[in-house]
Amino acid sequence: MATITLYNGTNMTLTGMIDYIASNKEHNNLVLDYYAKGADPFRAARDMLNVKKYYDKTGGNEYIQMVLSLEEAEVDDEEDIQRFNMVVRNVADMLFDRYKCQIAYAVHGNTDNLHAHYVLNSVKYVDGYKLQIGPDELCQLKDLVSGILTLYGFKIIRRFKEHNVSPNYQLDL
Repeated sequence: MATITLYNGTNMTLTGMIDYIASNKEHNNLVLDYYAKGADPFRAARDMLNVKKYYDKTGGNEYIQMVLSLEEAEVDDEEDIQRFNMVVRNVADMLFDRYKCQIAYAVHGNTDNLHAHYVLNSVKYVDGYKLQIGPDELCQLKDLVSGILTLYGFKIIRRFKEHNVSPNYQLDL
């Protein structure tokens, strides 16, 4: 079963976190994919910080980090890795469309389970509001990501609470 974990951006700076997820040195040369949505992948931190400056929202949490992990048993070969890379890209597209914030993301293969890190700008580029993902939104997010995982043949994310997915986002893959 897959898992999603969210972290507020308090343990590293935005620049430090993006450098970390993109660093092959930190991950034994096993960063399998790295890209960004709404920002230049090679200058993602700069682009995100520019949005914060534009809206005068440079204080507080700089980002939200989301980690999507598969079970170790779900990945047997290169084809599974490529399918997971497609999941990760589709999830990034969904996050970008749903939350209207810039995202940098990377797939790491340096642990027992294949996983992806998403660094979401805490300030939305369209209106300058701070991104907030509360418990109900997290449940909806898990359902949306589970739908994408299922399309690519992976197990869904474990649910702890029943709820309805908001109709403001549809999976059109």
